[in-house]
Amino acid sequence: MKIETINLPLVVCGDIIEGKGISIFYKTRDPILLTFPTLNKSIIKKLSLAPDLCEIHIDDLIDFLTNVGDLWKNPNYDLRKESIYLQSKITGYTVPHIEFDYKTICATLTHKVLSEMIESEIGDKNLLEEWKINKYVEIRAFPRGKVLHILAGNVPAVGIVSLIRGILSKNSNILKLPSGNPVSTLYFVLSFRDVDKFHPVTRSVSALYWRHGDKVEDFLYKLSNAVCVWGRYDAVFSVRRKTFPGQAILEYGPKYSMHIIDKKTLSDEEALRKVALNAAHDIVLHEQNACFSPWIIFVEGDGEKFCEMLGEALDEEDKRFPKALPSLDKIAEIAEVRNICTLLGDKVYRSSGAKWTVILTRNPNRMILNPLSRTVFVVPINKLEDAIDYVDSKVMAVGFSSNEGIERLKNKLSAKGVERISYIGKLSYPPIGFTSSWEYPITRLVRLVTRDLSISDLKRVKSLKNVEKLMYGVKSHHIRFM
Repeated sequence: MKIETINLPLVVCGDIIEGKGISIFYKTRDPILLTFPTLNKSIIKKLSLAPDLCEIHIDDLIDFLTNVGDLWKNPNYDLRKESIYLQSKITGYTVPHIEFDYKTICATLTHKVLSEMIESEIGDKNLLEEWKINKYVEIRAFPRGKVLHILAGNVPAVGIVSLIRGILSKNSNILKLPSGNPVSTLYFVLSFRDVDKFHPVTRSVSALYWRHGDKVEDFLYKLSNAVCVWGRYDAVFSVRRKTFPGQAILEYGPKYSMHIIDKKTLSDEEALRKVALNAAHDIVLHEQNACFSPWIIFVEGDGEKFCEMLGEALDEEDKRFPKALPSLDKIAEIAEVRNICTLLGDKVYRSSGAKWTVILTRNPNRMILNPLSRTVFVVPINKLEDAIDYVDSKVMAVGFSSNEGIERLKNKLSAKGVERISYIGKLSYPPIGFTSSWEYPITRLVRLVTRDLSISDLKRVKSLKNVEKLMYGVKSHHIRFM
């Protein structure tokens, strides 16, 4: 069997480093071998000299990212074409899936959207440029310095999103490319050179690959002021063991999502068919590998009609986002789950082959069997509130079929640890202002510094009497104020 070999570079402070020293083999139906240069002492030393972007105006950073987005909007852009080709070979995603992610990223890379991203998180993007008065202090946001991103390969856009946040917070960024998909983020970083190879953003970013446990990790953790980690629990625990007091740790560990359909929707055939189509869209995107992918659907009432409609909708959605042919191991896993659930008395709806599986069950705990790959469990419940018992902090998002359902459950779901409450069909489209792991990432990637205002400052900017008492709660005779 012929194995295609592709030699990929690394990027160190904007410079391309080539060579062969480390490889990743993808045992797909068309096997492929990716090779990278080995990190050495000169490369590591250079990383310590990477500047942050503190002195670059935020509008200049946004303009740079907008120019990068303009490149990727062009379907004939060389790096885009090569990136899509390689990812379709190594990830198990078909071309329409990968193009969907690039369209989403390009829609983000506009001056308006990037500005709104910053403002939704820190309130005013000029906080990154100048001191602003906040009650009785001045405040300004400064970059933390160097941010190490430990990336996951489950979704092509993950690394790009993490990097955009690092740039908008004016940090220098070191990206540890994931073995599952080192291509998407690497090629995005390479495109910076096509905009301006000497731009401060280009010079502040490095995209590296090393094997887990390599000694370079210890150095990079010591070098970094913040760490963003994406992936499984073992990745998160590994980062916790290696970080130090004072380092910001942003954790994006494994999660899944769910749908909840109320009885009003269930009783309206036209509305239910639309919900089934929207549910299929959420299920199909990223083959359920994303945190916002639904694994289970609760329906308030009988679920048989919905299961039938969902099967039809999954067939329709496959025309838009064709499923790559699963591996033989995955086909066997899907067949095993189908057989087990049938023997346990569940009703299994299935496509021909292994394209999709819908399992109607009374036992929500069956979900632990989920092989993903367009497999979903549908659980009938007597009332919407019954779903609450099966929600915890591992649930990232809950998509509802109606506003009424959201209003009934939003407070209870929030108390159980859900991050985001949305609509069926919208889970893959988080709006500006959404949180990640219950927080705003850009806020975590900056240092908010305050300077106490003097009495004279306050009297100049505020028409206030008894300023000392308002500031400190008491008249502070023992402190001499300027």
